[in-house]
Amino acid sequence: ASAGIAPSAMRANFGTFTPDSSQFLGVDHGVLTVHDTRTQAVLSTMLTSPPKIWVTHPDLSPDGKKLVYVRTLVWESDWTFKEGQIYQRTYDPATQTFGPEQVVVADGTNNYYPSWSPDGNWIMFTRSSSGLAYDNNFATIWPVKADGSMPPIQLTAANQDFGLTDYWARWAPFPQTLGSPEEAL
Repeated sequence: ASAGIAPSAMRANFGTFTPDSSQFLGVDHGVLTVHDTRTQAVLSTMLTSPPKIWVTHPDLSPDGKKLVYVRTLVWESDWTFKEGQIYQRTYDPATQTFGPEQVVVADGTNNYYPSWSPDGNWIMFTRSSSGLAYDNNFATIWPVKADGSMPPIQLTAANQDFGLTDYWARWAPFPQTLGSPEEAL
């Protein structure tokens, strides 16, 4: 830690970095704050409408210009809650400001752990129809088009058996080639 900065100054349970790693957007007790990663100083705080809505599970798009996160009214902690709804909004790293909120998924179930695809066109998330958001044996994995042009799609092959704890899905962070190694040459 830098001299003069308290060890808990940049405390967060969930967070995401800007593409250049100069800023860290972290959530602690349902509040998202933007920190300078060099000094740990708070640059801004994201507000939600109406007040008293908790946010968690932030993830910045690959270009750093959109933020996806979970909002909930039934909050126990940053990792255990019910009725999570997934929202996105623009983010300007130059001014540390946020655009208006846009609903991605708000269907009465518990939706959480959103993650941007490497091309920024999809958001993967976890859903459970009962129970809390943490370590839920009933969880399923769903991608949704980030622009809202298609409804969520359940990845049924990933959800073939009870108790797989198939939650907190993430995208492969690099292009992939399918086929034999010789075909890739």
